[in-house]
Amino acid sequence: MKKIMIALVLGCFLTGCTATNPPEAPQAKGGWQIMNTSVNDITKGY
Repeated sequence: MKKIMIALVLGCFLTGCTATNPPEAPQAKGGWQIMNTSVNDITKGY
């Protein structure tokens, strides 16, 4: 359970950084989708 929480916290932190970066605004959505799928894979794996 702790590993899932760590993954979710890291995912929220990384998506927050990309979303608040104006130069990388077009890449924010793509990064969020990639991070979302990776978090889902991690939760399924553990």
